Amino acid sequence: MAKLAQRAENDFVGVKCGLMDQFIAVFGRQDSALFLDCETLDYAHYPLNLEKAGLELLVYDTKVRRRLASSEYNTRRREADGALEVLKTKGARSYKDATTAMLNSSKEELNAVLFRRARHVITENARVREAVDALVKDDFAPWEAAPPIPRKPA
Repeated sequence: MAKLAQRAENDFVGVKCGLMDQFIAVFGRQDSALFLDCETLDYAHYPLNLEKAGLELLVYDTKVRRRLASSEYNTRRREADGALEVLKTKGARSYKDATTAMLNSSKEELNAVLFRRARHVITENARVREAVDALVKDDFAPWEAAPPIPRKPA
C-alpha cells in the first residue's frame, strides 16, 4: 500500500518523493517511533515513552500548503543523487554507508551545493541512528533540558 501511494506521487503527481510519509501512514503505531531503512524496507518500532518522561508531542498547523510538485524538491533530490555518485568512488554503496570523512575527502570533487546536499543526508542519517539509540534507553535528556512550554489556562 505504501509503495503504491509513493508510485502515485512519483508517476502521476511528478514528485520524486521517498517512502517515509506513506510508510508511517500504513505502519505507524500509537506510542511508537518507526525506524525505516528506505533501501531495504526493513523497519522496526521503538517505544516512544513520552508520558513516562513527562513529555508530549506538539503538532502545529501552519496553514501553509505543502507543494512539493512545484518546489525545488526534485532538483535537490537530483543534486543529492549526484553527490552520492562521487561518494561511491570513496566506497559508499549508498548514503547509508557514507560518512562525514568520505564527504570531507570528496570536497574537491563536489561543488558547494552538492557538498551541502550530501552533508545534510549524512548528518540526518547519523541523527536518526542517535535517536534510535536514545529511544532504546528511554533517554530524552536533550529534550528534558529545554524549558517547559507555558500552557494557556483551559
